Amino acid sequence: MVGASKDLVEIEEEEHGAFYQSIQLRNTKDGTVWTLINVYGPVQDEKKTDFLQELLDKIKRTQIPLIIGGDFNLVRRTKDKSSGNVDHRFMNTFN
Repeated sequence: MVGASKDLVEIEEEEHGAFYQSIQLRNTKDGTVWTLINVYGPVQDEKKTDFLQELLDKIKRTQIPLIIGGDFNLVRRTKDKSSGNVDHRFMNTFN
């Protein structure tokens, strides 16, 4: 669940996927509209491809500025992982 201060923004739309929740927000002061996408990537390797595809599809459908955050359960660089043990296939796809 995502919350927002009604003094600052209005929630215009909400959407849920298997791995994300998004809300379209409008700034109450200047009318600026953007999308916030909160993700939770799967830990299981067999679900990571579905997660990345769902996220890519959502990004492609979003025609306004967006912010993406959350727990991707992926790393961009080997040094980002304390053990150094990474699946380069997922790392490259994520990047």
